[in-house]
Amino acid sequence: PLQEAQRRIARQDQQIALADQLRHSLGAGFGGAWIDHDHAGRLTVAIVGAG
Repeated sequence: PLQEAQRRIARQDQQIALADQLRHSLGAGFGGAWIDHDHAGRLTVAIVGAG
């Protein structure tokens, strides 16, 4: 339990850093990012733009 919580916190910190990098790189094309706990805590990134 404690080790799992520590692992998740460390992983979330990495995911937040990656989302910040993508926000900067994609600019207006960045549509948001979230941690999807229904899919093993995967970082999901939305991208917007002309289709």
